[in-house]
Amino acid sequence: MRDPIVVSHQTIGVDQYFATAEQAETILVGLRNYGFLLKRNDMQPRRYTFAAFADCIESSCDSGSPQTVEVVRTLREVHQLQQNRANLQ
Repeated sequence: MRDPIVVSHQTIGVDQYFATAEQAETILVGLRNYGFLLKRNDMQPRRYTFAAFADCIESSCDSGSPQTVEVVRTLREVHQLQQNRANLQ
């Protein structure tokens, strides 16, 4: 499984992944609100798993915020879905 989150220069994108429409919307909210945490000054393209992004958010943001909690929970759920799907192939 490739790391689905792609950060290149100041752009953040996501490769195809398996999730419900609700989970996908929550991931987009997470990328919009917390994506800045993944950007680096060296402009080197990087890839991240949903779990790595969740870890980054947890270590940098207020874990008491309901939005933060929901985004982190969803990122971990979707990461597990990707792992399960990869194991079936």
